[in-house]
Formats: sequence, C-alpha cells, structure tokens
Amino acid sequence: MPDPARRSGGGDPETEFLDALTDAGLIIDGLPIMDGEIHRVSVTDGPKGNGDGVYKGFLNGKVPGGWFINYWTAKTHKDITKWKASGGESDPVARLHMQAVARQSRDDSARALAATHARQTAKAHALYDKLPPADPAHAYFIRKGVTADDDIRQTRNGALVIPLYDVDGQFRTLQYIPPDGEKYLYKEAPKAGHFNVVGGALRNGEPVLYAEGYATARSINQLTGLPVVMTVDAGNMLNVADVLFAKYPNSPHIFMADDDHQKPVNTGKVMADQAAFTTAGMVLMPELSEAERQAGMTDFNDIHQARGAEVLRATLIPRLNDALYKLNYKETVMATPDDITPAQENTPEPLAALQPAANPAAATPAFLFVLMASTKSCMTK
Repeated sequence: MPDPARRSGGGDPETEFLDALTDAGLIIDGLPIMDGEIHRVSVTDGPKGNGDGVYKGFLNGKVPGGWFINYWTAKTHKDITKWKASGGESDPVARLHMQAVARQSRDDSARALAATHARQTAKAHALYDKLPPADPAHAYFIRKGVTADDDIRQTRNGALVIPLYDVDGQFRTLQYIPPDGEKYLYKEAPKAGHFNVVGGALRNGEPVLYAEGYATARSINQLTGLPVVMTVDAGNMLNVADVLFAKYPNSPHIFMADDDHQKPVNTGKVMADQAAFTTAGMVLMPELSEAERQAGMTDFNDIHQARGAEVLRATLIPRLNDALYKLNYKETVMATPDDITPAQENTPEPLAALQPAANPAAATPAFLFVLMASTKSCMTK
C-alpha cells in the first residue's frame, strides 16, 4: 500500500489545496482527492449535504494544480477559481507515488461510502413500504394549494414521505416533510442525482421540466399537465440534469428555477443556469413583482398561491411555448379533452395587493403548446 507520509519536494500540494478549498468554504473530509476527476462536496454556508461545492485536483503535471467553485457564493456558474501548488516542480518519482496515494484514498472512500449508502437505502425502503398513502387533506397540501401524488406516504406523526429514485427507477432515499413544512432527508442515504418525477412519466423526445421542491413541481404539473422532476434542492439540480440528459438526449430540458433573491448569491438561478448550460436547455424564473419579493416569495408555487391557478397558467403557458419553440420542440402535444376537468385545488383567492409582474414573453410563438391530458402515473420503480 502506498505510504501517505511520502510527499513531493517543494511542499505538500494536497494540504495546500485543502487550505485553498476550505478557505473558499468547501467542506473536505480528510485530504482532497487529486485524481483528475470532478468531486462534489458540501459548503459551509449551505444546508447540510447541499453538494454546492465542486473541485478538481491533479498531480499528473510538473506542478500540481486544480480548480474549484462554491456555488453558494459564486455570482455565476462560471466563477471558477484556478489553483496551482506553490512548491514548484515535484520530483517525478514522488509524483507517481502521490498519485497512487490519491487513488488508494479515493477507492477506500468510495467503498466505505457505497456500503453506508446501501445500508441506509435498505432501511429507508423498508420504512417506505410500511407507510400508508398520504392524507389528501394534509396541512402541507392545503397550505401549498396542491394535491398529493400517488407515491407519497405519511408517517404516524404526520410527516409526508417522498421517495427519491435513480435514473433507472431504483429506490434510493426519502425526503420527509413534517406538517410545519421543514424538509429532511433520510440520514446517510444517497441524494446526489436522485429525484422524484411528479405527475407522470418521462419519455425521450418530450419536455423534461425541473423544479426544486415538491410543491413547486406539483403546481407546474397541475397547470401544464406535464410531468415535472423534483430535484430536492438547487445543488442537486445539476446532478439530476446530468443523468436525465444522458437518458433523454432528444428532450428539451427546462429548469423552473427558484429565485433566491434574498440570498447574497442567487443559488437557485446559478445552479439552474449551470444545469441549462450542461443540457443545452433553458431557465424560466418566476416573474415576481416587487410586492411579492418583499413578501418573501421565491418560486412558482408562491405565485400559484398568491395569484391563483388561472392567472399563473395564463402567464406560464406562453413562456413555456416560447422556451420549447426556441429549443426546437415543434410537435403538437395532445390537447386536454373537453370531458377532462382540472383537479379541484386547495388554493386561496389571489392577493389583491400582489399584482403580477410584466410578462416579456407574452407573445405566443408559431408553435402552439397546448395542455396535455395527464393520466396520473409514476415512473417505473
């Protein structure tokens, strides 16, 4: 086994890189893995397990180097910091030895993490299988003005339980939403790249819409008839987009971002922009009035509640039309049959003081996007 105490001449690049990463707010367990691969980690300013830090380090050059970004504090998704070791050129023999140490560390960490994930996933799945379907009159659904999807469960103490799956439809973990609306993930089960498809099934060639939380995803699904991918949070949106773009390369990918205008860095927009860049997709931000911003609104579900379903639908559908047209999605989708009526919603009357912001994309493009009749189904699990 490689000796981790053996270092290259001119300093310790792993420790130096660790200092740079931690100074930027990235949380590193042990030393950074400098294997030339991209690694996602949490950051100090974000919620636990957020995955909003990314770094890449390498030892295969004359001078060790790398780059990193903290998406929680970055102004744009291109705000990358490049790094080089200050110790000068390393001894070739020591450099090879350090590469072996990095590979060994990576392999050991991967095995330990995989074992933990498998154990916790099994526990989460066993719990989920025992739980009854969620109460349609749960306080969270009433407060958010949305309905319950078929695969949501409920615990005895009233917490909603949303299953998260991988791209192959395999169960991976759970999200809990107690009646007060706080959100938690099942401890030490894998979140990165896992998601829930709300209100239908995804198909290659048809639109793939993304939103962070369940309520936002369900609002958009109820108003458009399209399935919406719930990514849990902004940090996981990019992970989910990566795997879904690989599986649905012919689909237009549209990111219904949260507007985190109250934060120093608009994380919802930054991560959605990065995901759109990766998938050649587009981002739609909620068009909030100043009054709505002052009221703390950030997402499409907030608009749904404040303005009502019909007002949001009237502004959202033309914007989706425009985005799909620009992404070259030109096939007419099935119209809602006359005998299909929208689900009754638990939504309050629009607030008179909160008027909709001006809609710059009101013009309907040549391609007409019409609502699809959504037969409620779940992704193959």
